[in-house]
Amino acid sequence: MLQTVTGTYENGQIRLNEHLARKHAKVLVTFLDEEDSAKTLSVVPACFKNPLSVDKIEMFTREELHER
Repeated sequence: MLQTVTGTYENGQIRLNEHLARKHAKVLVTFLDEEDSAKTLSVVPACFKNPLSVDKIEMFTREELHER
């Protein structure tokens, strides 16, 4: 299972913003520029919390999609 957690790197230490229930794990660390970190989402958009179910998806023809 993959899990993404935000955090801060300062003086050679990485501090995570959440406590994890893991004692050991491999990690990948990506450093963001200060300007990039201001652009990160602090709230998950509602469309991600309530995704469409398959039965609510309409089929469109290619022409209809072009009109939209």
